[in-house]
Amino acid sequence: MTNFTITIKSSGVWQLAAERNLDGAAGRGVVVVRLKAEPEPHAPRHGCLAEARAWLAVGRALVAQGEPAGARDAAQAGLDALGRAYSRRRNVDDTELKLRVATTDAGQGNLVSAADIFLRVLEERIGSYAVLYRSEVLQ
Repeated sequence: MTNFTITIKSSGVWQLAAERNLDGAAGRGVVVVRLKAEPEPHAPRHGCLAEARAWLAVGRALVAQGEPAGARDAAQAGLDALGRAYSRRRNVDDTELKLRVATTDAGQGNLVSAADIFLRVLEERIGSYAVLYRSEVLQ
């Protein structure tokens, strides 16, 4: 079960926070949203964005610790959390190709390159999600 910390910022504006940990690295993801109703505690609208941001922070921490395999795993967890909600179907999306390249790199033992690509794709998809839902995602 995914837990979120939900804080009211002002009337109809909420802050959602998620914390994730992997291999000794911790990350926190925060998103500020405008919603008509109080978010559900265990499955808030746009909670996937907070979770993806938390995994991105974990991945970056693992890169800094010299753990590229863990960073790739954290990025994959962030991609899984975000799912396909980051884009409309009609948009051109080359991130799947980038992930295939990263998977090939990992298979050839180039874990640093693979982790870097996975984290960049996660960051790109997070940005796309925020743009897609800009009427509700304030930060």
